Amino acid sequence: MWNLFRRKPADATFPTPEWPPIQELDSIDLTGKRHDGGVDLLIIASQPIDDSPQTLESVRRKVGTYMTVIGLEKFQAEMGYPPPEKTAIIIVCEHPIHPRALAVIGQCRTVAAARGVRLEVRKSADSPPVSLPDGGNEMEQSIRPTTDADRSRISAQVDAVLGMLRSQYGDVQLHHTEDDLHLLQRLQDDGKLQPGHEDELECVGSVFGQVLVARTPLRWVAAEWQGKRVLGLQYPNTTVIVFPNSMIAKRINRGERVEFASLFGSLVAQIEQMKDDPEYQRYPGQIKHR
Repeated sequence: MWNLFRRKPADATFPTPEWPPIQELDSIDLTGKRHDGGVDLLIIASQPIDDSPQTLESVRRKVGTYMTVIGLEKFQAEMGYPPPEKTAIIIVCEHPIHPRALAVIGQCRTVAAARGVRLEVRKSADSPPVSLPDGGNEMEQSIRPTTDADRSRISAQVDAVLGMLRSQYGDVQLHHTEDDLHLLQRLQDDGKLQPGHEDELECVGSVFGQVLVARTPLRWVAAEWQGKRVLGLQYPNTTVIVFPNSMIAKRINRGERVEFASLFGSLVAQIEQMKDDPEYQRYPGQIKHR
């Protein structure tokens, strides 16, 4: 089965950053006041900007910090009250940037432009801007309610994992509670979740997603993306969307040990913070979940 974050052959060669490419998410890297009265605020990326959830979130959070600082009276006074049209956030990255990271930056550019601030990506501070995807909100515009077929697919994936569990541990049950996470952890720790087994890993992601649905307001939605239909979890009436299937598969395929309970806790905390952030614009009409 296809999932949004499965690497295509061309993606397989994308360089893995040795450390987080964007750091100090709550501070400004560099500012410069121009002769024309404008001001540039630079975000310095020291590694390739990949498409991991952590990197994509760091882009959003860093830009959000810059937008907050631009609105502060103290900053405006220090910079001589530069007009918004002469205020620019510039992401400086001499390394490769993954297309999905560029799409997220495009989203941030849309948010910044709504407040009159220009956002650009450059190879160096004095090089021309890099082209960004138009609009930056293609994913959000593609979100649809799940269909009966989607829900049947999720149920079948949960049943597949239940079969895996029973073949290993006897007559166990899945209840969409944190107890399910402990069962998934047993599969992980016993070496039953292996890289490359995409269908099995996607099924495990659906079980993980069902626990999120039971314990949070997240609800399943479908995203039409590059001609494919992908299932994810959306916080109602926001652009906060989680893709549990690819989230688990990507970690296993990288050879990581997934700590299911820890991942669940960190996701719930992050979503709780993001849902009230004005950066994650509300949809004009809320998707009706079934």
